[in-house]
Amino acid sequence: MPDLIGQSIDRYHILEPLGEGGMAVVYKAFDTRLERYVAIKVITPSQEHSEQFLKRFEREARALAQLSHPNIIKVLDYGEQGGLPYLVMEYIPGGTLKSRLKPEPMDWREAAKTLIPIAEALDYAHQQGIIHRDVKPSNILLTASGQPMLTDFGIAKILQSDEATADLTGTGVGIGTPEYMAPEQGAGHGVDQRADIYALGIILYEMVTGRKPYEAVTPMAVLLQKMTEPLPRPRQINPALPEALERVLVKSLAKEPANRYQTAAEFGLALQNLIQPAAGSTPLAGGGTAGEEASPPGLLNRRNLLIAAGVLLACGCVSILIFGSSRLLATLGGRGGPTLAPAISTSDSTSTPRASLPATTPELVPPESTPTLLFPTDTPFPTEARAAGGEWIAFASARNGSNDIYTMRTDGSEVTQLTTSSADDRVPSWSPDGKRIAYQSNVDGDFELNVLSIADRKSQQITSNTCDDFAPVWSPDGKMFAYYSDCDGNREIYTVNTDGSGAKQITFTEQVYNWFPNWSPDGREITYSSNRSGRYEVLVMSASGKDATVLARGCVSSFSPDGSMILFSQYCTDDGDIYVMDSDGTSPRTVVENCDCSNPSWSADGTQIVFQRVMDGNYDIWKVNLDGRDMVRLTDDPARDSAPVWQPAAAP
Repeated sequence: MPDLIGQSIDRYHILEPLGEGGMAVVYKAFDTRLERYVAIKVITPSQEHSEQFLKRFEREARALAQLSHPNIIKVLDYGEQGGLPYLVMEYIPGGTLKSRLKPEPMDWREAAKTLIPIAEALDYAHQQGIIHRDVKPSNILLTASGQPMLTDFGIAKILQSDEATADLTGTGVGIGTPEYMAPEQGAGHGVDQRADIYALGIILYEMVTGRKPYEAVTPMAVLLQKMTEPLPRPRQINPALPEALERVLVKSLAKEPANRYQTAAEFGLALQNLIQPAAGSTPLAGGGTAGEEASPPGLLNRRNLLIAAGVLLACGCVSILIFGSSRLLATLGGRGGPTLAPAISTSDSTSTPRASLPATTPELVPPESTPTLLFPTDTPFPTEARAAGGEWIAFASARNGSNDIYTMRTDGSEVTQLTTSSADDRVPSWSPDGKRIAYQSNVDGDFELNVLSIADRKSQQITSNTCDDFAPVWSPDGKMFAYYSDCDGNREIYTVNTDGSGAKQITFTEQVYNWFPNWSPDGREITYSSNRSGRYEVLVMSASGKDATVLARGCVSSFSPDGSMILFSQYCTDDGDIYVMDSDGTSPRTVVENCDCSNPSWSADGTQIVFQRVMDGNYDIWKVNLDGRDMVRLTDDPARDSAPVWQPAAAP
């Protein structure tokens, strides 16, 4: 790491170091444009950062900059200079919670009051689809007045995405701080919001007892203890603690995620009730009794024994900062441990949720990255095709300079360019008879709706105005388009006749994005995405725009050909995984996970999906069976291929 003291990164003049970790250095700096002090975190170069890492860094930084909460340090700027990615954040001069911790226990009421705002901050971030992954005392800053502020959201995820930094662990095991890692995170399994709740439990334990629950000479040994040893009872260390607080700690530090508080809000409410119990209740919240761990103290379940065996093997052959191979652990652990799916939740917005989605997915996923669809036992998979199926896939590509509309066979062959102007042509949609394609184009300066005839490749402009019209989709009877537009200053959903007449706005919001509409097969409903609640959600409404109902968190949704299911992705929230649920919002299940994927679309018979995926920095088109098997790459071009859509079954 070069010495940056006295130098400038963009408009930020570096003054002094504030802290240093294994993967980054934080400096105090002066913003010469706005004349204020800031904190700037510079990612340490282990070697040249890959292009894929830099792209992911930029995407994650943009997401972090959207977080706005009184107890979250604001990300002000980000960039890269001389191969050094950096984040610019608010400067808080008060120090960290770590500096306030002493070997003696803190008053438990003071500890609870400190962590309640942090739990609220985490709950807010989790609702935005962002998991912290490295909650610890040094990432909790304290203002001069003592207000706690959480920082370093998403940094562990950004670092983990870099092959160079992954090599530092020797295995690609999730980056974080072993003393505060949840067992599943230390074992290299996927994590969700419950890993952050576990870390909060460790911090609370340390604050009220004066020590961490698990301590050892090496980080590997700490992780092994978490997986194999029962939690040391807090009241044996500090007998002055109330029994109710001990129950909160036991629940938050359960080895199995399903036995912890399921949301940070539940954890915070439990602490709040300890300080000020709700009327008519015992001083404990979170739904029933706090509960013990899945296994009685001293008795280990099979999964933890097998994972521990993997750690022991790793101890014998690897001497590194963090422990041995996650693949070995996953293999020994049965079939890779429990699937910890990203937090899929309905909204608490004013729209009426149809159903609450399950907090956990009690299925197992095979090791490596073979995607599977996790159907509940009462949801049969449609194994037989329901229709003959379309033969072509339309998509947009910039392989010849500007974005144009292309088609290809469903096996990726016979790629054909259909539009050839210098305009930006995107987001194709097939007509019900499969003979025409609607798309958005800025041929006249702003984006308008256009229709292309496949037979003669002639285009006709449908809308003509001074605003941008996006993403047209045909109604099932072929008489109308649904699309979104910024004509009223917001992004709202509209409908228009296919001859361009009768344009009608059907959603009405302020400073909100409503986008990517799709019709139900009977034409009576439209599913779309909106961030009206502060996070992107999948909604469904009548074709006239009434009775909007929240289904799930996510975006770019579409009804299955028979109308029984809705396909959607979560690239606009946290991950790029793809999901399917019943059309009423129930029974959500994963189709593709651990995938930087978006814009999924159904096959004509509803047994496959096609989607765009980012791999090795390239945007290409892929398809996969609805059960997550037989994933096939259809395009492999350095240019960006996007927005694939399958030709409908009715095509001749």
